[in-house]
Amino acid sequence: MIAELDRLVALSPPDLGALNAAVREVCPATVGLAPLPAEGPGGLVDPMVIEFAEQFSADVTRITGEQRAMFADVLGPKVFGATVLIFIADFVPRMRAGFAALGHDWRVEPVWDHDTDPAGELLDGFVPAVGRMRALDPLTSESFGYVARASTTAGCASRCAREPRWTPGAPRGSTTRSTTTRTPNSPNGTRPRCVTSMR
Repeated sequence: MIAELDRLVALSPPDLGALNAAVREVCPATVGLAPLPAEGPGGLVDPMVIEFAEQFSADVTRITGEQRAMFADVLGPKVFGATVLIFIADFVPRMRAGFAALGHDWRVEPVWDHDTDPAGELLDGFVPAVGRMRALDPLTSESFGYVARASTTAGCASRCAREPRWTPGAPRGSTTRSTTTRTPNSPNGTRPRCVTSMR
């Protein structure tokens, strides 16, 4: 498991370097976790990407059709790879926190990988590797819940590519803007939920 996670952390596609660095800060910060290392300091990233990444970590089920469409418009053909990087930026810090809670010190020291396709590594490498495991200790069992979100991520990216830019129920040609308000973490440790309004 650690070797597979290390390979996810090492993914650093040059054409998405600024985005990768940004979401590795934003996603963990949204849920109060330490950031993942990134190869460089990053650079200018469209605010829509940051908004999408924050919402992904706060509550992925509350990403709106408008957010998906705008995210896809910003990234074009890179949308699927970018979504996978956001998934990794959200998922791996949670796994690291889980290891720490069980007393396992996992030190992330990546050897940066510029060539491997992030989607291939996640969906064709990491997810099947988890499925091949036979000894399901409590930590691995919890991992299945997180890994299942990979399919949700893939579905989100594919929907990005075909969602219209107008909000369902609104007249065509109208313009809307989503605003997201997060509720505080509840005392029982559940993830924050979000309320999305359109104006």
